[in-house]
Amino acid sequence: MHKYIPRSKINKGKDVISSFQQTYDESLGEAWQRLRDFLRQTSTHGFDEALQINIFLGGLRAQIKLMLDVSVCGKISLKTARKVIEIIENMDANAI
Repeated sequence: MHKYIPRSKINKGKDVISSFQQTYDESLGEAWQRLRDFLRQTSTHGFDEALQINIFLGGLRAQIKLMLDVSVCGKISLKTARKVIEIIENMDANAI
């Protein structure tokens, strides 16, 4: 893949992904979808699932992180990447 995609484009995509921040008016589901879109746009990013979750959680607004912590009766960051994804997708599917 690196043969066909310029290194500069890969680096720019990785910068966008690693500096992810939830916007003020963005819901949890919208933020999750936006990060997933960034990851798809730079398919050679090299971030494993656990790092993707750390980037996502690190970029969330404080009140959303608190809501996730409350939903798991502890710290969301202590859950496995797979479990966090499941929780986020369930919360998004059940959002009003």
